[in-house]
Amino acid sequence: MITSEQILNLTSRQAVQSFIEQHYQNDSDAFVDEINKSFNQLLHGNLVEAESFLAPAVRCLSLLTGDYKGAILRLQARYAHWTGNHKKAEGKYKQAIDAFRKKRNQDEVAATRLGLLDVYMYRGNYPDALATGRAALKFFEKSGKKAAAARVMTNIGNVYHRMDKNKLALRYYDSAREYFLSGGGVPLAIVDYNRANVFANLNILDEAETLYASAAKIYRDNGLELIACKSEYSLAYLYFLAGKFSESLDIFDKVFDAFHELGDEKAAATTHLDLSEINIELNQFGTAIMQGQQASEVFKKLGYTYEEAKAEFFAAGASRRLGDLEQSELHLKRSERLFKREKNQFWQGMVGLEKTRLYTETGSISRADKESRLARKLFVANKDRRRRIDADIARMGVLMRSGKVAAATKLGEQLLDDSCTLNQRHEINHLLGESYFVRKEFAHALEHYKKAITSIETMLDGLMQDEVRFFFALDKYDTYVKSVACLLEMDKTDSAFLQHSQALAVLNQRIVPDALLKKEIPAHLLNTRNELRASLRKLQKTPASGERRHVTVEEELRKIEYNLWSNERKIRAAYQRQQSREATGAITADVRKYLKPGEQLINFIQMDNRIGAFVATEHSMRFVPCPLSEEDFRQSLHRLHYVLERDVYGGGRAPKSKDIVMYYLSELYESLIRPLGLDSEKKNLIFLVDGQFAQIPFNALIDDQGEYLKNRHLIRVIVNPQDLKDRGENIRIEAKANAIFAVTDVGLPMIDKERDILVGLFPKADVFTGESAASLALKDSLGTVDGFIHIASHASRASENPLFSRILMHDGPFYPFDLFDSGIKAELVSLSGCQTAAPGIYYGNAFSLAKAFYQAGARYVLASLWSVSDKISMAFMAEFYRHLKSADDIPEAFNRALGKTEGINENPALWSPFILIGI
Repeated sequence: MITSEQILNLTSRQAVQSFIEQHYQNDSDAFVDEINKSFNQLLHGNLVEAESFLAPAVRCLSLLTGDYKGAILRLQARYAHWTGNHKKAEGKYKQAIDAFRKKRNQDEVAATRLGLLDVYMYRGNYPDALATGRAALKFFEKSGKKAAAARVMTNIGNVYHRMDKNKLALRYYDSAREYFLSGGGVPLAIVDYNRANVFANLNILDEAETLYASAAKIYRDNGLELIACKSEYSLAYLYFLAGKFSESLDIFDKVFDAFHELGDEKAAATTHLDLSEINIELNQFGTAIMQGQQASEVFKKLGYTYEEAKAEFFAAGASRRLGDLEQSELHLKRSERLFKREKNQFWQGMVGLEKTRLYTETGSISRADKESRLARKLFVANKDRRRRIDADIARMGVLMRSGKVAAATKLGEQLLDDSCTLNQRHEINHLLGESYFVRKEFAHALEHYKKAITSIETMLDGLMQDEVRFFFALDKYDTYVKSVACLLEMDKTDSAFLQHSQALAVLNQRIVPDALLKKEIPAHLLNTRNELRASLRKLQKTPASGERRHVTVEEELRKIEYNLWSNERKIRAAYQRQQSREATGAITADVRKYLKPGEQLINFIQMDNRIGAFVATEHSMRFVPCPLSEEDFRQSLHRLHYVLERDVYGGGRAPKSKDIVMYYLSELYESLIRPLGLDSEKKNLIFLVDGQFAQIPFNALIDDQGEYLKNRHLIRVIVNPQDLKDRGENIRIEAKANAIFAVTDVGLPMIDKERDILVGLFPKADVFTGESAASLALKDSLGTVDGFIHIASHASRASENPLFSRILMHDGPFYPFDLFDSGIKAELVSLSGCQTAAPGIYYGNAFSLAKAFYQAGARYVLASLWSVSDKISMAFMAEFYRHLKSADDIPEAFNRALGKTEGINENPALWSPFILIGI
């Protein structure tokens, strides 16, 4: 193989000729042939090195005696093709063919046609691609050049695969494979890689996985790093289909970086495109949209209509899942227009499938039915079994919405006999459960819901314990709820409660740092993290004045945040899981046995449009329906939070503001608490709640006698029933290591006073203020401090993506995902800022800063449901820690602090925003 260093200094005809005499016995054609081979090797291995090789290679060929114009043009065409400039490549290839024809060199004409075929294919010109390929194939077969003919057959197969004619593609691949089988090596790997692509389309995943892995090894063994990465890229997508999500994401992130380093921007953009699809399935919709946008920009620049259309398609799916149906339809229209221009029927079918889902959600059932039939027809024509199953699943949903339950049931039972991915199996069983439930065949419905849950928990095993796992589980929570509804209809209340407990345990499991084996993290990833954080620090803005601890999400931060999260995922690839199903925190026993005498457990649940609650003691269990619908509850809660926020801004001084707040608190009491018929002698209430129910200020709910619930009962709030099993005794906080973080700001004058009070109470605590109140110091403290960690700062929830909710430290934002590798040893984390227990608008209203700190290991999290007054927050925290120092009882200290702030201002908007999660 010739290297660029060898030919770099060959700048004269004499120098070139001397080199050929020395190394090729004066055979110029042999030298040209070696140039070609070396360049092809670089194109498959490293485009950066290929670029360095091209210029001296072209110069050497131009200095040769004789006419090598065709060879020069072909080199330039290949580089243009591999770097995505297909229009330029097409022109160069055509000029090369003309040059070889003038020399009557038909061998080279046919060989050059092979490259032109590829260019036509990537430009979507499939007729010319096939015509060019067949002309080359005819020549090589007539000339008896079987190896060249086999290469052409491979490329023709690629055209048919891109046209989604899988059967024809396999026919050509198999013919090529028959020739290459005896020799093996790279040619066979190329054919098998392309065969694997077809098998993946046909949902024959085991065969595809074997071929991808084998091809990647052969490529890498032969120094072809670039196409080895492309094989691994395909393997990563296959792992996604098989439910191995974390493994898939790790590989995608690795090859994305590799494509950048190797100079293949098209492959890098395509990786972003597939990551967009995967993140839709993992409910990371904001991330999916950002990745699709970044990929689309590259494809528009390169003129890749096919890939640009796919980017629009995935943006449509993410927008629909976010609830932005109008934006989703706009993306779909653009996508459909581009795919029609490409004459790609498969992707027109994909658009039809997404339209089916969109129209089903908007209630346009006849349009949804039409699109589902069209999509299925196109997938059947293309022999794409996996997508055909997707179309049938979408049609099941259409049939259910149109009242054709028996037809939906029949279709679902037929699909279960087919080959399905794990996610498809979950969807089919879930829909079958719904169909049997509607028919009041609850035992059959429960059977299918349980099968769907088995698929869910298998897929969850393919995800690392982190935020992505939480969002994925949250999307599947409804299957658990439907199984609970079945059990209640069958009068199996105890089993129904246990099933719902299991759902909450799975959804809100804690991250276990001891189960993570950390390898060395590459320095460039740590440097990137620091650079991105520095950029965030420059953009960080806080209020110049006022008492509200809040900062608005700034539009310009988003791109940096997504890049930071992407870099964080790569860092996480340096961790390995070491856990079993038992280590996930799932609870299998009846949690009633963990209740103490005098305790009542209240577990609210929403089923369809109904609200109800399980009421349990150590010896009893009952289910109580509540007299309001889910929609009524949602609106009541929304109105309550609106007036609470308004009163905080106004300092509770607006006329009759307290009366309005009290009215809405009383309304919730009458709807949710009074129907439960709670035993007044049972003083201790434990609310096991999540989602919207976790946004209820239980302490401030008030009965018709004007009595707050906190005055009748001692209230605890938990999100995971496992906490009942794992709860420990009170601990002496002062004897443990404690830390205080006070991020001072001119707009929050009480933070300094809050810090001084806490330091006076706990003089041995580590204090971080000014520049020392930094994100890295917080991470270190979270992993070492075993008492309390108090964080006083601005906080912000990100409504569109709660993953980017943040606490503003001195050096920039601290995000939920920053908790991953440190975990939390502290008994208590206090988040003394606004809305730190409030979720975003999307993702099922369940993820918040408080939830993140809980899942990272804190036994108790003290946080706020809405905005807080700076002065009253300082008074609350002073009383809380004052009592904690003397009594070592965190819940009791919390209740004392509530009483203190109620005495300062009787408006619940000001005294009751804080919530204590844990027991």
